[in-house]
Amino acid sequence: MPRAMPVPRAQAGLSMIELLIVVLISLLMLAGLFSIVYGTRQNFLAQNQLAQLQDNERLAMNLITNVIQTGGYFPNPTAFTAAQMLPAAGVYANPGQSIFGVPGDQIFVRYVAGTNDGVMDCNGQTNSTAVPLTDVNNFYVVGNQLYCQVTANGVAAQPQPLVSGITAITITYGVDVNGDGSVDQYLSAANMTPANWNNVVSVQVQLTFANPLTGTTGAGVGPATLTLTRTVDLLNRT
Repeated sequence: MPRAMPVPRAQAGLSMIELLIVVLISLLMLAGLFSIVYGTRQNFLAQNQLAQLQDNERLAMNLITNVIQTGGYFPNPTAFTAAQMLPAAGVYANPGQSIFGVPGDQIFVRYVAGTNDGVMDCNGQTNSTAVPLTDVNNFYVVGNQLYCQVTANGVAAQPQPLVSGITAITITYGVDVNGDGSVDQYLSAANMTPANWNNVVSVQVQLTFANPLTGTTGAGVGPATLTLTRTVDLLNRT
């Protein structure tokens, strides 16, 4: 008698429960992948924002520092005195005075730029005219923006925005009371007397920046604002 051939057993498909388990595992793996991608993207954005903040801090402070250090400069000091080149005028009550401030805070820095001597104002411009220019650089903050307005020989240019993200500027003036060349006290503009302005030997500038990470999720975001302080010596003090 011929032997009966075994009938192959039909393949059984996945049950509904097995399919649901596979789908659940796949979703969990995708959720983990998306979480990694999202975290990486957030870290990348945070690094970019912090890098931009550092660039703004460096740019703003360098601009202010360079102008303050130029205060009181004038060409040909062997033929002229500071009192002759920077006479009393406007907010400058004293001959030779290069620094003035008003509560708020605003700082005015005055110097004389010679023809093609490379002295730059806060907008990066030099004197290319045939005569010396008495430049006044006025720094102030409005609407989270650092501005500077240049007045050359009494003609005021349009204020120019320089750096964004700055919420406040605080300025104090180092006054040499006894004439020994060292700072005896730091005073705000509101506490300065007319006679003190010619005794300023340094300026302390504090810039307050908005923290770009405020409002984002995650640990280590930090405070809402960050401050940067620098003390700048007046190189051309009379």
